[in-house]
Amino acid sequence: MVVIVVWLFEFFALRQQPDKFMTVYTQLGLISQVVFSYALFAFLLTFIREVVKDAEDVEGDAETGCQTLPVVFGIAYSRNLALVLLTVTLLLSITGIYFLFNTSRMVPAFYFLIVVAVPLVILAILVAGAKLKEQFHRISNLLKLLMLSGIVGLFILSFYL
Repeated sequence: MVVIVVWLFEFFALRQQPDKFMTVYTQLGLISQVVFSYALFAFLLTFIREVVKDAEDVEGDAETGCQTLPVVFGIAYSRNLALVLLTVTLLLSITGIYFLFNTSRMVPAFYFLIVVAVPLVILAILVAGAKLKEQFHRISNLLKLLMLSGIVGLFILSFYL
């Protein structure tokens, strides 16, 4: 929601300045697609990370009576949910990368391919085999790095819009 709130603030601020609004009007559709794609990407990665963190802390959560997914449904269910969400995120990322290639934005396309799509595949493999607390902890940290790489990608992408 933070990404969308910033977009809404900027949109309504621009509407108050018709000359500036008309300047960016032709790019507004593309900018909106990028913002909403990033919001979805951020939501999915945050949700995946929360599922992984809950799997990491399942023992403590069970002892304190927390009703998290791994406590209620088990580690296997949480792992499968994380895999499904990672797959959806990967498919959406590939769709975005395909769009970037088709619109001749090669630098951001290669960046997202190498720094986002490939790590998503690696994370899926790690999640599929995760059973121990330490494994889930490592995956959680890698998800943080993936989030950071997505933010850096927005900076790179800004030069090609």
